[in-house]
Amino acid sequence: MEDLIPYLDLSVSACFSAGIWSLPSSIPPNLDALIYSVPISSNTVVSSWISNGKPSFHTFQKKFFQDLETVQWSNFIWFKHHATRFSIYSWMAFRNGLKTADALISRGISASPECVFCKTDKENLKHLLFECDFSYNILLNTLPQMSYMLFRPNLWKVYNNIEEWEMDSSRKSLCYILLTAIVYFIWKARNDRLFGNIIECQTTVTGNIKRAVLLKILKKKCFQNLHHWLK
Repeated sequence: MEDLIPYLDLSVSACFSAGIWSLPSSIPPNLDALIYSVPISSNTVVSSWISNGKPSFHTFQKKFFQDLETVQWSNFIWFKHHATRFSIYSWMAFRNGLKTADALISRGISASPECVFCKTDKENLKHLLFECDFSYNILLNTLPQMSYMLFRPNLWKVYNNIEEWEMDSSRKSLCYILLTAIVYFIWKARNDRLFGNIIECQTTVTGNIKRAVLLKILKKKCFQNLHHWLK
């Protein structure tokens, strides 16, 4: 390693010319051979950094996804303080990726069509979130502000409702975290009943949501005055 110290500050541009390696004669033969063994691609598809300043993953991510369609609900899910563990399930819901009973049956997979919670209506995404009394009551117990809506909302309407509330960014972010957690824990409770024979009541699921979100925000300064929301 000590033999390489004089070359640590050597720039890549000083080591090749006209598309081929062109190493300084001072480089030791063993290092010389190692570098020459690395091929220089002639492929026309290249990666390069053309912006000013220091490159960042955020900038790379924006560049990588720039040709994809921008959806209206993305900021509801992938906001600044999102919890990936929770947000991924809201993302799947918007992408029709949750394997509800109707989705399984439409694929020819045998499944009981009835809602595992109410045992009366057929299970589909709209019913699960939040036409079913079970999930709707969890929503109201976690976000009481939703009780002012005249009709049972779907997931999109709940997110839009939060977006329209007049509150600071920290409170709005907390509401988004709570809603993504609601979706996650309702889906978990549904699967626990179906596959684990674990039956949790609305109060237990609501408590699980609030505890999980409290642990998520506990060390974040912007949420320090909002812990009482989760009591």
